[in-house]
Amino acid sequence: MTTRELYFKVKYLADDNPCACLGYSFEDENGMIRVSGGSLFISFHDDMKKTFEEIDNIEKTPGFMFWNNSEEGEKFLENFFRKYGKQLIKLWI
Repeated sequence: MTTRELYFKVKYLADDNPCACLGYSFEDENGMIRVSGGSLFISFHDDMKKTFEEIDNIEKTPGFMFWNNSEEGEKFLENFFRKYGKQLIKLWI
């Protein structure tokens, strides 16, 4: 998913809200996957080019895996929660 596609998908999902928060996941220096480990607040009133640059800079960060709103992120999270969700529920009960 390109930066532009991600931006407009989130803008569509935000409906009439003037802003949104883009969550992303990354792998830290110890190899731990941080699901929703970071986020980027974006305003749809700001310069789109500036927002794209901020998104691109985060994607270049070492350990960056995916944006949670991207197709890749949605598939990963679905599989992650399907695999580990039952185990987590058992721990909480």
